Amino acid sequence: SIMSGLEAGLLEMELTERSSIIIPSIYGYGESVFVVPSYLKQDFADLDIIPSYAVKVAPFEVLVFDTQLLNISSN
Repeated sequence: SIMSGLEAGLLEMELTERSSIIIPSIYGYGESVFVVPSYLKQDFADLDIIPSYAVKVAPFEVLVFDTQLLNISSN
């Protein structure tokens, strides 16, 4: 499934149009994680204590998708 904000932005685009779709963190992944000390982040993710994306994404980080809508034929 695709996150709703991204899908809504893509549905507004026309073919070959380029766009930056900006999604606040609450809509992108629903929660953020801040770990002190930070070197424990990966350990916590490995133990499923925090979501795995939290190792790569800073807390409350806004998501920006630079997109272009293409027509891909399956012929």
